[in-house]
Amino acid sequence: MYLSSLRSSKKLLINTKYFIILASFFIICGSDAVFGMEHQINSENKSQEKHSSIQRTEQISLSSLREENIEDDSHMHQPLLDATSDFYLSINQKYIDSAFLEWLDKNQFAKFNSQPPPANKCFDRSLFAIEAFSGGASSVMFFVLGYDFAERFLQTTAISRPGQIALSSLYGMTDYIPMVFLGTELSSNVINKLFYRKSQEEKSIERKITWKNYLLEYSLKTPVIVAGILSASPLTYLTYDDLFPYIGWGWLAPGIPTFYVRTLIDYYSITTLSNNIYNAIKSPMDRRFARSNPHSRQAYSMRIKNVLQEARSYISSLNYFQAEQLTQILKEHLDPLERFKVCSHPESFITEQVQVKKDSLIKTIIGIAGGIVGGYGQWIVYPVELDSFVPLLTLVGLEDKKALITGLAIIGTITASGLTTLATWNSTLKFYDAISGVFSSVFNCIKSCCKLKPERTFNTIVNTEKENSFFWKRLGIGVVSGALAVCSAGPSAEIALTFLNINEIWPKLELASAIIAVFSTSFWAVDEALLKLLKTGDPRQPLLNTIDQIILKLPDMSKKKLRKLINLLPEEATI
Repeated sequence: MYLSSLRSSKKLLINTKYFIILASFFIICGSDAVFGMEHQINSENKSQEKHSSIQRTEQISLSSLREENIEDDSHMHQPLLDATSDFYLSINQKYIDSAFLEWLDKNQFAKFNSQPPPANKCFDRSLFAIEAFSGGASSVMFFVLGYDFAERFLQTTAISRPGQIALSSLYGMTDYIPMVFLGTELSSNVINKLFYRKSQEEKSIERKITWKNYLLEYSLKTPVIVAGILSASPLTYLTYDDLFPYIGWGWLAPGIPTFYVRTLIDYYSITTLSNNIYNAIKSPMDRRFARSNPHSRQAYSMRIKNVLQEARSYISSLNYFQAEQLTQILKEHLDPLERFKVCSHPESFITEQVQVKKDSLIKTIIGIAGGIVGGYGQWIVYPVELDSFVPLLTLVGLEDKKALITGLAIIGTITASGLTTLATWNSTLKFYDAISGVFSSVFNCIKSCCKLKPERTFNTIVNTEKENSFFWKRLGIGVVSGALAVCSAGPSAEIALTFLNINEIWPKLELASAIIAVFSTSFWAVDEALLKLLKTGDPRQPLLNTIDQIILKLPDMSKKKLRKLINLLPEEATI
């Protein structure tokens, strides 16, 4: 018992000892904090007095310096600032993993370089030859339709036979050229995708796709390709029916391109429309999911997409001179991070105040209404689809299956209506922008006449001259596209009249919709092709295309890369 009491007293002594040491440690720390704070306050007061006195003396000394001495001093410190910014930039790039920036630099920003990276000229020329031949050969049928339409009309006139042939050939070319542009451009998009090889940087930023995703993707593509084949078959048969009596088996030279180009065009149109509709329906659901799961891949993608869409609206609101300023920055600055900042936050590079224009609800409704009219106008060729499938099914002994013929004709017509819907939707938006631009110009002109004209700066004069030059070029291209589109509508109207009784109201609406669909398709094809060939497009468009390509890449990126991409944004993006 004595031993146990002795052990307990020792333990108590040791614990008391530790307690005294711990208490003294906190007392010392507390006294240091109190007296240290008081000492710090006193020292700060003294340092403020010293700083204020030093600052007064510095202001006096700086006021006595000349401007050239100040400029020399800034030049002396500039290398240090550049080195510091480069060092910070290198650290930032290392932290954010520059695979995404390298992909942008090689795949998107390369087109802004004064000396773009060398490409395989032989391969590019071969692809261009295939595209040009495909577009030209697949449109022969439209030349025949235009020639026959003009010849039947000129036979009632007193024009000589050589004159009739010349005028009919000229009119046939007006129906032929828009389809050549359309076939070349849209087949180019699909052919380039077929031969496109992903770079190592692009592969590194993409998420891994399982065999289930591959199976789902191709299971969705197969019905669209089959529908495109059904849509291309009647046009191919018409090519055979019109050319085989004259050139025999030579009809295959335009017949084969007609088949696969029309299939590619319909595949492009249906996939583009379905993606637009799918994104419009799925975006609200993704937004709700992202808000409830802020660290999901959808949330990261939504945040980045919102920043890029705001930047897109800002760039769309720039004038000609400001858009050229941003383009010049992309050409001069070779650093991919700086270039990405131009695309994500362009407002930091424009010193002037810009009024951001948002797409109005009226514009959206008008565009959708135009697309619906264009899609409905394609149904005017449904009887042609029925008549075309009968000889095709005769080859396999199914010409008596009316239900099968009707089903194939409906699928082919729906697929073909995808192109007219897309073309009419785009053309309607172009007409809306043109009309609203004219009204805004007239309003601004009247407003400027009522007010005193401010002093015009050099930038304002240059901007006005360039905008006027762009306006007249754009107007010329629009007039040429409209003239060719009007000529293209004639043969289609004649075909429609053979199946319609225009004494009734609904056939009149069908005929008007068919003419609008054909006119919009031809106008859209020629307008886009001429803007691309003549390089007179809007300087804002290359910047907008780059942003669109980044937005399209977001769903394919991995969650890790999206999270690192958010670090590139100067401020936190919201959902």
